[in-house]
Amino acid sequence: SRLLAAIIKTRPNLLVLICDTVAPALVKQFREREANIKLDIFNTFKEILQQIKTTSNEECKENIIGVMPQLVYHLSLEINSKHGKTKLGSFDLLIDVLNTIPQALLNYVSDFIPGIISVVNNEKNSPPLKIEAMSFCTLLLKLYPPSLFKEHLEILTKTVLSAANDVYYKIVSSALCVLTNLMVVISTCDGDSDDIISDSFNCVYENLLNNNAEEEVRNSAIYAAGMMVSKIPNMVKKKIILDELVGKLSNEITRLQTVNVFGIISDNGIDLSSVSIELITKLLSLLKKKDRNLKKSCLLTFSKLFSGKTGSIGEELCREVIENLSQYVNDQDLTITHLTIDLIHDISLYTEGSIELISNLIIPKCVELVKNPMFGRVALESLIKLCNYIVKFSNFDSIYNALVDIKRYDSRVFKSISKCIAGITVTSSKEGEILKKCINMTISNNETSQILGLNIIGAIGTLTDISIYEDQKEAVKKCLYTGTQYIKSAASVALGLVISGNISQEVPILLKEIEDNPEKHQILLNSLREVIVVVQSKNANATIFSDYVEPMLQLLYQNADSEEEILRNVVSECLGKLAVLYPDIVFDSLRENMNCESVHTRSCILNSIKSTHTEKESQVDSAIFESIEIFLDSLESDNLEESTAAVLCFKYLVQHRSSRLRPHLERYLPIVYSYCRPKDELITFTRVGPFKIRNDMGLPTRRTSYEILLSLLDNYLDMLELSELTRQLFVGLNDEESEVLFLAFHVLFKVCKLSPETISAEIEGILPAFADNLKKNSITSEKDTAQEVQIKNEIVEITLKGVAEISRILTSIGEESSPIFKDFYEAAILSPIPDNEDQLPLLERYESLL
Repeated sequence: SRLLAAIIKTRPNLLVLICDTVAPALVKQFREREANIKLDIFNTFKEILQQIKTTSNEECKENIIGVMPQLVYHLSLEINSKHGKTKLGSFDLLIDVLNTIPQALLNYVSDFIPGIISVVNNEKNSPPLKIEAMSFCTLLLKLYPPSLFKEHLEILTKTVLSAANDVYYKIVSSALCVLTNLMVVISTCDGDSDDIISDSFNCVYENLLNNNAEEEVRNSAIYAAGMMVSKIPNMVKKKIILDELVGKLSNEITRLQTVNVFGIISDNGIDLSSVSIELITKLLSLLKKKDRNLKKSCLLTFSKLFSGKTGSIGEELCREVIENLSQYVNDQDLTITHLTIDLIHDISLYTEGSIELISNLIIPKCVELVKNPMFGRVALESLIKLCNYIVKFSNFDSIYNALVDIKRYDSRVFKSISKCIAGITVTSSKEGEILKKCINMTISNNETSQILGLNIIGAIGTLTDISIYEDQKEAVKKCLYTGTQYIKSAASVALGLVISGNISQEVPILLKEIEDNPEKHQILLNSLREVIVVVQSKNANATIFSDYVEPMLQLLYQNADSEEEILRNVVSECLGKLAVLYPDIVFDSLRENMNCESVHTRSCILNSIKSTHTEKESQVDSAIFESIEIFLDSLESDNLEESTAAVLCFKYLVQHRSSRLRPHLERYLPIVYSYCRPKDELITFTRVGPFKIRNDMGLPTRRTSYEILLSLLDNYLDMLELSELTRQLFVGLNDEESEVLFLAFHVLFKVCKLSPETISAEIEGILPAFADNLKKNSITSEKDTAQEVQIKNEIVEITLKGVAEISRILTSIGEESSPIFKDFYEAAILSPIPDNEDQLPLLERYESLL
C-alpha cells in the first residue's frame, strides 16, 4: 500500500485510472485485520482523495461516490470495533471524504450516528478519538439537512452534553461545536424539544460564565450562545444570554468572537432592543482599538444592526455613531473606509434624522476621498450609493461643485468623479442642466476641464438616454477631431457611451462615419467598442443591436488587416465582445476568416478569443470549443505574429477555461513545450557604436510559454508527466533573458513542492544549469552597469535558493550523499571566486539561505 501511495502521489496523470481500478480494490482491503497495515491502506486511500481535491476531477469524484456503499459498510463496522487506533484512522478518513466530496455520505448519515455516540460515551476511549468523532459529527451537521438528524436528536444531545462536562478542555470545546450545529436541528422541531433546549441552555450558560476556562472553550461557548439565541428566538432565557454576551465585549480575549456573534444574531433578525444602547456604546469603544480585524468586525456588525433594524436605536445614538465613524472616512485603509461608508448609508436609511449630519460631516470627506487615485472600485460603489441617497434631501449644487473642483488631470480620478456626478445627476433629474455645463467645459481652453466634461457626459450616457440633447453630441464630436490625444481618447469613449443610450438611432450613424473616415478609424472604433461593452454589461438592447452585427463584422475585418497594431488590438476587442453577445453568428464568421491569407487578420481573430472572457462560463465558451482546432492549429504556424497570438490564446484557455480544454491538451502540449526553448533564427544582433545589442524576437512567446507551465501545474496536475515538464526547464534555468530564467525557477520551485521525487530524478539535467548560472553571474566587473550587477546578484540568489531546495529534497528522501550533488556542490559552491569587496563568498551566501 505504501508503494501504491507513492505512485498515486507522483503520477497524478494516472488519477482517473487509479480511481477506477485501485480505489475499489483498496476499499475491499479495509477488512484487513492487522491494525498498522489497515492504517497504511487508509492513508493510501487518503492520497487518492488529496489528488482529487487538488485536481477537482469530476470523473474521479463520481468513481469514488461509486465505492461509498462498501466504504461505509467497512468503516461503520470499524468505528464500532475495539481497536482505538483504527477507529481514529476511520474518522480521519471520513473527514477527508467529506472535505473532498461533500455530498458523498448524504445517504449514510444514520450508519454513523450510533458509532459516534458509542465512541464519545465510552470513557475508555482516548481524547483524540473522541475529538475526531465529534469533528466528524460537526461536519455532517454543517453539510447535510437538519431532517436527517431529527430521529437522533435526543441521544445526540444527551451524548454531547455529557461530553461538555469532561475535564479535558478540547473535548469540551468539540462538544460545544457539535451543540452549536445541533441548534439548527432543534429549531426545526415542533415544540416537543423544551427539555432539550433547557438542558442545552444550562450547559452553554455554565460554560459562558466560566471565565477561567481555556480560550478555545470560551469562544466555543460564545458561538454556541449566539446560535442558540439566533435559532431559538422564543427562548425564555434569551435576555440572560444577551446580557452575558454584552459583558464579554469588555474582555480582550473574547471580544472579537462576541462582536462576530452579535453580527450573526442581528443577521437572523433577532430583536436586540433590550441591550442595544449598551451594545452600541461598547462597539464604538472597540472601534477605537488598533486591531484591524476587530474594527472590520465592529463595522460589519453595526451594518447588520442598522440594516436588520433589530433594535430600537434613537436619533441621538445614531448621531453619536456617525460622529465616531467620520474619522474612518480617509485614505489610510480603504477597506475600513468602504465598510464605514456602507454603514453610514445603512444609518441614513434607518433614520432620515441623520441625513443633515451626514451631508455636513461625511459627504465633504467622501468628496475629497474620491479624488484619490488609489480609491478602489468597491469603495467607490459604496460612496456613489451613499451620495445618490443623500442628494435627494441635500443641496445638489454643493456636492456637484465640490466634485468638479479639481486642478490636476488623472484618468482614474476623473472616471471616479464622473461616475459620482452622473449618479447624483440622474437621481436628481438634472441631466439637461449638467449637460449644458459639461458642454461649456468641453469648449473651454482648459484641457483638464475639457476631459472632465467629456467624462461626465459619457458617465451620464451610461445611466440614461441623453441622445435627445443634440448639443452634447456635437460637442463630443468636435473634441473627437481636435485637441490633444487625451481629449480625443476621452471624446471617443464619451461618444460610445452616449450612443449606447439610443442604439437604434445612433449606431447606424456611427458605422457610416467609420466607413467614410478611414483616417479616424481608431478613434471611432474605440467608440464602437464602448457601445458593445455597455450592451454586454447591461445585457440590454441586445435584440436591437443584433440588426447591426453583420455590418459591424464587415467593418472590423476591413481593419483587421491594418498595419497599425493599436488599431488591430481595438478590432480584436470588438470581435471578442461581440462574440459574447452573439456567439453563433460571430464564431461562424471567425472560423471562416481563419482561412484567409492575411496573417494580421488571423492573429487578430486569435487575440479576440481573450476578449470573450466572462466571470462565469457562458454560451460563447461552447462556440469557442465547437471547433477549437481551427484556432489552436496556429500554434504550429511558422509566422511569428500568428504563433505568438496562438500561444497567448492558449494561455487564456489554460487559465480561464481549463475544464473545456482538457480533451485537447494532450495534442498541443508538445507544441507549447517547444516554445520554451530559444530559437536561433529569431535572435539577431545589432551593432550600436562599440556595442552589440542582442534582439530576441522569440522572447514574448517564450515568456508566455513558461507562464503556461505555471498554470498547467495549477489546473492539469492529473494530466501531466512531471518528468517531461521538468526537462523543459533545463534550458530555461540559464536562459539569456533574465525574465524567462526567473519564470523557469518559479516553475521549478512549484514542481519541488508538488513532486519532490520528480526533481530528485532529474538533478542530472538541473544542476549543470545551476553551475552555469553561478559561473556566469557570481563575478561582476567594473564595466557592468548598476542594473546588470543587480540582475546578476538576483540570478545568483535565486540559483542558490534552487540549490537549497534540491538539498532539502535529497535529505528528505535519504539521498543527501548523492555523488552528483556532492560533485556539483564542491565545484560550484565551495570553489573560490576572485576577491570582490562588494560580494560575499558563494558558500556564505548559500548558508545564509538555509
